[in-house]
Amino acid sequence: MDRRTLHTSRYVLGTLLLAAIIRLLTRRPAPEPPPTE
Repeated sequence: MDRRTLHTSRYVLGTLLLAAIIRLLTRRPAPEPPPTE
C-alpha cells in the first residue's frame, strides 16, 4: 500500500464517520438548546 492510498482511505473513512455523526445529530437533536451566537 502506498502512502497516498493510506492517506486517501483515511480521508474517506474520516468523511464517512463525520457524515454518520452529523446524521445522528440531525436525527436526534441535542436536549440542550443550541448556543445563540
